[in-house]
Amino acid sequence: MLFEAPRREITSVAVGADGTIYAASVGDKTHNPLPSLPVQGQATVTITIMQPGSMQAANTSTSLPEGSEIYAIWPGAGSGAGPQAPRKIWAGKDDVVYALTARSEGLLALTGNRGRIFRIDNSGSFADVAHLEAQQGLAFATGGDESGSLLIATGNTGKLVRLGPIAAHEYASDVLDAGALARFGRLEVEPGSNHYELLTRSGNVEQPVRGWSGWEPLKDGQTTSPAGRFFEWKAVLHSGGTLGSVGVNYLPVNSAPVIDEMVVVPGARINAQAQAQASAVPTAINVAFPSASQGGISFDAGASAPLQAVKDRMAITVRWAAHDDNGDDLTYALYLRGDGETVWRLLKDQITEKAYSFDATLIPDGGYAIKVVASDAPSHTPADALTGEKVSDRFEVDTTAPVVSGLKIAEGEIVCVRAPCPQPVHVTFDAEDANSPIAHAEYSLDAGPWQFVQPVGELSDSKREHYDFRLPEKALEGKTGEHLLTVRAYDRHDNVGVGKTVFTIPAK
Repeated sequence: MLFEAPRREITSVAVGADGTIYAASVGDKTHNPLPSLPVQGQATVTITIMQPGSMQAANTSTSLPEGSEIYAIWPGAGSGAGPQAPRKIWAGKDDVVYALTARSEGLLALTGNRGRIFRIDNSGSFADVAHLEAQQGLAFATGGDESGSLLIATGNTGKLVRLGPIAAHEYASDVLDAGALARFGRLEVEPGSNHYELLTRSGNVEQPVRGWSGWEPLKDGQTTSPAGRFFEWKAVLHSGGTLGSVGVNYLPVNSAPVIDEMVVVPGARINAQAQAQASAVPTAINVAFPSASQGGISFDAGASAPLQAVKDRMAITVRWAAHDDNGDDLTYALYLRGDGETVWRLLKDQITEKAYSFDATLIPDGGYAIKVVASDAPSHTPADALTGEKVSDRFEVDTTAPVVSGLKIAEGEIVCVRAPCPQPVHVTFDAEDANSPIAHAEYSLDAGPWQFVQPVGELSDSKREHYDFRLPEKALEGKTGEHLLTVRAYDRHDNVGVGKTVFTIPAK
């Protein structure tokens, strides 16, 4: 045995004129390519349909077992010496070597998945000498003519092509995906390259079969191809020509920021002063986007997590999520507009976070909407900066307490079962709020526990509610003398209005 490859399989072997043996290998010995044994139970099969020949198909093909490696085994140097230790001379992560042939100009490797032919020398230097229209190059054969041409068998699709000496040779690069619409500039070529011409084209679809510009030569090293997302260059090599690496300069066209989602939460505060302004044990509030409660897939898993705030009815918290396709740094500005108004008034600008709390007492009670404007100005000149905006749903600001009025005590007929029996106490009062309906009301007798009381009609849904009720007999049984009655009413924003009165139960 001459050599045990570190890979699982030898795909091709070639012998050079000097006796050097070349071997191409693929596969990872630590990975078992065989499927698991069948088991009972339900199974799920996912089928993905891709355009043949697309970059997605090449990158996800299961026929590419971690690329290929080529090793060279040289004959012994000197009489009676054995072979030298094998040495890796080439490795390709994106190509599978299906065939090798040793030529006077170097070792030729025929690869699959992208249909490439590489020329490799013993020092490890290599050149990408030809591209096949088919995805796989499978086998070499001599051309049978004086020029020393080669015949190449291909798969997907199956063809037989001839590779021989030509006056000019064309080489097309891989398609460059700029990730967004981009302007393409100067091409930088490795020094020492000569006898070549460069042409470029661009488009907005991955495959250059439709919607692409035509091949255009460079002008003073600058591409003349129009802006697009995808770009490709082609080199025409003349006799004796060589071309090293080629770099493409491009600038993505600026895309406007996008505000993905927004929520306004009255009665919550997130800034550092929240703890000091809240009670000793503040009530926690989660500021979450509407999509979180709907169970949908979030646009940004990190941004969609609930934001911790504390309850503060004198504060309003705004939260938003935003992104920029160019990855630009963003700043934000908040604008406020009330019901019936036409002008957006600046509330706060140059915000770098994606949440902001402010005092509700800064604005009058009423209905409002907030607009968030995102700007990518930190990453662009003023002329190139773009903005994106989103307007919130309407929300209400109400920091004024309801007014309790008309609190009266009226003594009625004696209704009792056993003596001594106090007179039942008849209570009436009104509660009114200027901005929102009354939510509920309570009373307390002699600083005792608060007791819920219903309005007349039993449904609390108006800005003004009237209350008419009698105190329970047992609450005053045997308790003559002076008593304190306190009532309080809440609106929908937890503002509370209080009223009190004093009445006397005479002794029997």
